[in-house]
Amino acid sequence: MSDHPSPHQPESGGSSNWQSDDTSLEQGPASSGPDWQTPPPSGAQPWGGGSDGQPQLSQPRADAPKPDRSQPDPAWAPPQAAQMSDSRSGRSRATSRGRRRRSRTTTSQTPVVTYTIIAICVIVWLAELVFPGFVDQIILVPALGATQPWRFVTSAFAHAPEIAHILFNMYALWALGRALETFLGRARYIAAYALSALAGGVVYVAMASPGSDGAVLPSWGQGVLGASGAIFGLFGVLLVVQRKLGLSNRSLWVVLALNFGLAFFFPGIAWQAHVGGFLAGLASGWIFFDDANRVSRGSRPATWRRMGVLTLALLAIAVVKYLLV
Repeated sequence: MSDHPSPHQPESGGSSNWQSDDTSLEQGPASSGPDWQTPPPSGAQPWGGGSDGQPQLSQPRADAPKPDRSQPDPAWAPPQAAQMSDSRSGRSRATSRGRRRRSRTTTSQTPVVTYTIIAICVIVWLAELVFPGFVDQIILVPALGATQPWRFVTSAFAHAPEIAHILFNMYALWALGRALETFLGRARYIAAYALSALAGGVVYVAMASPGSDGAVLPSWGQGVLGASGAIFGLFGVLLVVQRKLGLSNRSLWVVLALNFGLAFFFPGIAWQAHVGGFLAGLASGWIFFDDANRVSRGSRPATWRRMGVLTLALLAIAVVKYLLV
């Protein structure tokens, strides 16, 4: 995850499937309903005896209304059939709602943003290998940042030619991004990632010096590239999440210490970008959780206003740096 600064030597810096469990209800043959006949007159036997001793149907009264044989009695329905019909229609509606709900949940839990960032980084890396000189157009060089500000963004998608650089960074992004994107939501996740990437570049430029030899602080012509600043920002967000949820983050601190410590043992690592991204991630995580507390107290949300203020503050730092050089 190291960032490789050099005079044009860059910094080295889930989807869930668901199945519809439709249970079909088999219903037996529909009942044809009762045999319609007119009830006998009051006091008469339902079956009358003839002179020959054989039973015969009683004749209806002449003034009795004739039933409508074309339609069954709406008041009559076998209770079990009615319950089955209601149960079936209710289960069908519930199954349909459940299917739609699971579909939306599956879509929202797919880390589309994380996969997209990984794809862009891989495509850019391949373009660097195919087109010589392409990487020089997208890395962040402090001396060029004022006139070519897009480098603050493009440098976060570029990586060194060695495959270990991009492989390690993309694995870290895949491991962190899937969980955080689902937890934060795509909008907040994008905001935290972008702000951390910007902060890494700004802090790197702010600490660069025209008179530096690049041993401790970057020189004015020393370029930097890699997704490490943004990834360290995700580490910062994750620390806040774990703390707010009451989870132990001891192991995460160990991972961070090891990564920060690499800068003291391996040359060419832009630790300044790591620090800037990490601090931006901590700030983003605090903003997200504090905003949730504000809403629970009945106050208006302030996430995007605060994230905007942080972005303007970072841009102001860069502007002041270029004015002072």
